[in-house]
Amino acid sequence: MRTMSAEVIPWVLSVIVPISTAIGGYYLGLRSQKTQILREYVKETVKEYYPPMLLEIQRNTEYLDGYLEYPFKDFQFSVLADFLKKGYGSLMKKHHADLFESVSYFSDKIKPRILALNTLRGGVHDKLFQIWKPYLYEELPAVYKNASESIAGDLIRSVGRDTVLAELLKEDYDSMATKVERCIEEKTTPFRDATYRKSPFYELKGIPVGEIDHKKITKSLIEKAKPTIEEILKAYNYAKEQNDKETKGKILPLLQKYISNPI
Repeated sequence: MRTMSAEVIPWVLSVIVPISTAIGGYYLGLRSQKTQILREYVKETVKEYYPPMLLEIQRNTEYLDGYLEYPFKDFQFSVLADFLKKGYGSLMKKHHADLFESVSYFSDKIKPRILALNTLRGGVHDKLFQIWKPYLYEELPAVYKNASESIAGDLIRSVGRDTVLAELLKEDYDSMATKVERCIEEKTTPFRDATYRKSPFYELKGIPVGEIDHKKITKSLIEKAKPTIEEILKAYNYAKEQNDKETKGKILPLLQKYISNPI
């Protein structure tokens, strides 16, 4: 009996051990293959989304840094929105947790503040136009009153050499005064010339149709604009402060890090 057991056990072991080893090797191979597939998936996702996301955030950060000089660029984060909409946030959370934390904070707290500047800028245009137009109509001599709408529109439009929003934001009132005077002179000249041709005073005495106090007008435009400008400056300063801290300090360096080393 003992002799038979002694003979059977080694035989059983000789069969079981190789089978167990083969099964274990098979599952280890599957795990290794699965891990490799996951690594490649992470690499491909990073390759597809992280570089354009980096460029997008860099571009908007540059717009924000230069906002006071040129406040007419539109902020947008379509790449980031598409990345999160497609559910890749969970992949970032698992493999790049520190980046995910910063991106989540940015998306919830900072991005809305930056995008709000687009709306605020449009609101500034509408508010100042509604304030400046009636003031100019009241202030300009009678013959020039019909130019008030055109002057107000040119001073606050987004495109044009006479737009003064940047000067208001920077409190560069000397440059603003130059633009205001130039704009008024250009817009009132046609009225002046037409009136001069029809006016007997032009032929008899050369008396000007009306004097325009450019300095007074500029000062009044500035004072009337201040509450509206202060509102957008407050929003801008907060957005820039937060963006400098979170985006420049964390998101951009982390994106560069994981683009170079996805895994």
